[in-house]
Amino acid sequence: MRLAFAGYRDLNLPAEQQFSVLDFTDTECFHAYVSKVACAYGGDYCEDVSGGLEKVTTLSWKQLVRIMLHVADAPSHGQRYHYLNNSADYFFT
Repeated sequence: MRLAFAGYRDLNLPAEQQFSVLDFTDTECFHAYVSKVACAYGGDYCEDVSGGLEKVTTLSWKQLVRIMLHVADAPSHGQRYHYLNNSADYFFT
C-alpha cells in the first residue's frame, strides 16, 4: 500500500507553512512524516480546503483505484461553505 499526505492550513500563513505535502510512500515513511506535522493558527476559523485539494492533484497517483480520505476540523473559506460570521472567515467571498 502506498500512502500520501496533503495537509493544509490558512491562507495568510507564509507559503512554506501553508502546506505539508508528502508524495506517495510506504507506511513507515508516511507515519514518520505525519507524526511531525504541526498545526498553525492562521487567525480565523476557516481553512484553505480548496488549496489542500489542489495539492492532492499534484501527487503521483498511479493505480486505477484511488481512494482519498479528507479529514478536517474546520470548513473551507467562502460563505457558500458555512454559516459563520465574518470574524470566523477573513477570506470570505
